[in-house]
Amino acid sequence: MSLAKTGQTQGHSEEAISLYTEAYEVWEDIGYSIRASDALKSAADIRKSLQEATTDSTEAFKVEEDPFLPSE
Repeated sequence: MSLAKTGQTQGHSEEAISLYTEAYEVWEDIGYSIRASDALKSAADIRKSLQEATTDSTEAFKVEEDPFLPSE
């Protein structure tokens, strides 16, 4: 799971999500449900952060003026 955390801090969120998901499956298979749950929560937190960032950038664009319209 530390590899997933490293990927996340280096801006490789999709890779980190994938690694956390794989970790979840392994932990679940060997019966460590608490660690499996932690891995799944970490993946969900990254997804949520990505969605919030996308929403924030979309909202910021809406607030700004249209760059293709002539200024007054």
